Amino acid sequence: MQLPVVNFVGDSYLFSNSTMLKLTNIADIIKANPSCNVKVRGFGTENKRYQQLSWSRVNAVIKHLVEEEGISESRLIFIYGQSGESNNRVILEFTNEEGPNTAPAPHPELRRKVEGRH
Repeated sequence: MQLPVVNFVGDSYLFSNSTMLKLTNIADIIKANPSCNVKVRGFGTENKRYQQLSWSRVNAVIKHLVEEEGISESRLIFIYGQSGESNNRVILEFTNEEGPNTAPAPHPELRRKVEGRH
């Protein structure tokens, strides 16, 4: 089951007020399904910059769900740089799979540039 999509504006990884509300609703759905884990997937394989942006967006969503919404980090699966063109969304979907809930930044030298764009 796919959950609502989290959209970002431009090259940002920051949340708008409406996205914060959406994340609260997503967290409520996750809490109502305690036996499921959630894949958190970002897209962007064209180049290093988009791979890093994908990582930053997935990281922001997971961090928010854990720190602000109380979702156990162990339920979240960190997936970034999925094939396909870069886009401004992160998809969340229920799964019975297990996987890593963190990942090292793919291009740490670009992290400051990507995360500096607010």
